[in-house]
Amino acid sequence: MKKIYLTILSIAIATTAVNAQTCILGENFTGYTGSASALPAGWMGMNLNAAATGNVYTSATSCGPSGVNAFKFTSITAGTTARATLISPSFTVSSYDTVTFWLKGNSLDSVSSLALYIGKDTATMSLVSTYNKASIAVAGQFFSILTYSTDHFVKFVYTKSAGNISFDDFCIKTSTVTSVDNAKRFENVAVRYSNNKLVVNTNATVTLHNIIGQPVMTQKMNANEMLDLSTLNAGIYIVNAVNGTNRTTKKIVVE
Repeated sequence: MKKIYLTILSIAIATTAVNAQTCILGENFTGYTGSASALPAGWMGMNLNAAATGNVYTSATSCGPSGVNAFKFTSITAGTTARATLISPSFTVSSYDTVTFWLKGNSLDSVSSLALYIGKDTATMSLVSTYNKASIAVAGQFFSILTYSTDHFVKFVYTKSAGNISFDDFCIKTSTVTSVDNAKRFENVAVRYSNNKLVVNTNATVTLHNIIGQPVMTQKMNANEMLDLSTLNAGIYIVNAVNGTNRTTKKIVVE
């Protein structure tokens, strides 16, 4: 469900500054050897590869800027449909803190994807974004999302058709000063939905996910363009609209 913070925009801040940020929770997987039963402290995994080194990249070409090693999203065994899942340790944040991480795809096809969820506990989480071959740079890149004060966990779920995804340099950064620029990241992209018609207020890439987190539609939209969703199966969907560093998430019901 979309959460809206209006009071933060009414706070008078005389100047805009680049705020120093501290990594309150970080993991670069340097000491991780790949075992599903020996994840870094506090991390939880499900449906991970059973091999002793099945969940790690040790080559620098598949690791983030911190260097070797990196976590590998793959499957339990060849041919399985179970989705590899990685859940962070519990954390405490403020609204508009930042979660950053590095991803690189290896031999991905257009079907494989990594879904990111965030929420107050491991049973109550909202889908925030999905990353795939089209959205991850070939050489790897950093991604970031903003938090709410009620968030305490992030979860990554890999749906594999072909290839694997490298995950590295995870960091939750907190700022000592709340930035109006960060607040506007939530306000600059707005989604309106009624009678199976969806409209965004600015140019954006809109992705719809079904209730189990699978992407069902991605559409580049112009400001105030209308998208007709009546051809979709009836049910609940999560809309993720992104314009640069601005994003918003909204739950809708297609009838």
